[in-house]
Amino acid sequence: MNNHGTRVVQIMVENMICPYTKYAFVNIMKRITVALMKNVNGNYVIEKCVKLFPPELQIIILDEIAINCVDIATDKIGTSAIQKCLRHGNIFALALLVTEISSNAMVLAEDPYG
Repeated sequence: MNNHGTRVVQIMVENMICPYTKYAFVNIMKRITVALMKNVNGNYVIEKCVKLFPPELQIIILDEIAINCVDIATDKIGTSAIQKCLRHGNIFALALLVTEISSNAMVLAEDPYG
């Protein structure tokens, strides 16, 4: 995803009003969350979703990040993106992500980006 495309999607996320549209969008994003988290421009889209969407939608994305936390956190861009999500997510939505990071602490500690 290039910088222009990222900005367009960010504006779209910022202006979504309909709960169904947000739900549909999050479920589409879930399929490409890992790739976006590791993309220099794409991770901003995920960050916006976590920052702006309600906890019940945040959890869909954050669960996907948690399931793939080692893959994402061992990537130079991905590790920064996870840190941003940790700053913006609802505490209840972040629970699984924090648990997964903690349970993989040894693997992550041995990695230069982890």
